[in-house]
Amino acid sequence: MINFVLLVVVLFALWRSGGYLSYSLIFLALLIAFHYVPLIYIYVNYDELPFMLSLGEVGDGISKVVAVCVFMYMGVLLASRLFDAGPQARALAATPGVRGWLRLNVAVGLLIVINNILAAYQSLSGGYLDMYSAQSLSPVKTITVLPIYAFTVFYLYLAWTRSRQDFPRGAARTLWWILAAVVVTFVFTGSRSTVIYLAVSLAAVYSVRFKRKVWKYAPHALGVIVISTVIGVLREGGFSAVDPATLVLRPIMELGNTALVFLTSESVSDDLTVSAGRYVAGLLYLFPVSLLTALGIEPPPLLSQQYVMIVDPSWSDLGGGFGFSLIAEIYLLGGAAGAWFVALLIGLFLGWIDVNFRSANIAKAALAASLGFLMLFVVRGEVMELYRNVFVVFMLYLISAVIARRPVRASPES
Repeated sequence: MINFVLLVVVLFALWRSGGYLSYSLIFLALLIAFHYVPLIYIYVNYDELPFMLSLGEVGDGISKVVAVCVFMYMGVLLASRLFDAGPQARALAATPGVRGWLRLNVAVGLLIVINNILAAYQSLSGGYLDMYSAQSLSPVKTITVLPIYAFTVFYLYLAWTRSRQDFPRGAARTLWWILAAVVVTFVFTGSRSTVIYLAVSLAAVYSVRFKRKVWKYAPHALGVIVISTVIGVLREGGFSAVDPATLVLRPIMELGNTALVFLTSESVSDDLTVSAGRYVAGLLYLFPVSLLTALGIEPPPLLSQQYVMIVDPSWSDLGGGFGFSLIAEIYLLGGAAGAWFVALLIGLFLGWIDVNFRSANIAKAALAASLGFLMLFVVRGEVMELYRNVFVVFMLYLISAVIARRPVRASPES
């Protein structure tokens, strides 16, 4: 019965979307992929798997995931009634600040490329985990500047979809070349999630702005899954580990990490620090951790850090991790009722994003698209990881709003 409920929600969401991508659809798909699909696989093949939890606990986990998906989508529907983005995207006057945002995009993009090359070098010379455990060779980490790059990419992409004459000659080509370099170097460092999330975010903007339905791109999505799977195998074992017989199951195995964290988090909940006060103290993450360390200030440890130290301290010492689970976090924080309420709030936020990234206001649409992109990381992470990223993109939005109030000079003929 519970599986039928989820099926109805998914089919209704697809029908309501009209074939266009949205961040709420992508987020729902990720929740299902990282939680529901592996749990169903475990449930169906329980007798053949060496599993530590009972079949009833697995079934209970499935019910919890479905409940979160249902309440989240209820929030999305509620948001569509509450929020109004104003005029929808259309051809308007020139977009302000394009040249400045383009310069910032190129500068930050090149910094990310350099950081990724240095990280790949560390991996090749010291091993895969050396990227995480060793001291970075760059003074500015990629994770620090990624929200800046994301906002500039979406702002420029949205401006390009609205009025291409705003771009100087060759500017659009430069934007795409920098994006391609960022994607390739992220692949080299094993950051497949970043590449996939950025790709689907741009696809969502493309789908809405150009009124393109996404069904015909299903083969492309399947190709991305296959390529991502092969890259994961090569990263860990080389070409000899690529076994066609198990390649089909490999995506489920990789997705299963988050589901296992979700299932086992309750058993170690007494050792995890989860409280409302922790989220207030987490505001310290608005500042660089290196600065806080120098000042002798210790921000609250992330749940992913706490979890790996509990279940596998030796792996933690090596710099490894398992990530965490948003669904696990909200159930640990408030129990069933609290989790459903938080899921409703998340749905409201995703619904606001869906409404506003269609806006004719480029700054507001870029803010919504950037927040949507950053939200995708939370499915396998936790809410506190959003703090600094949300702050950064909101400040960039305020800057773009100030620039928009200045008179726009016509672009010279190229």
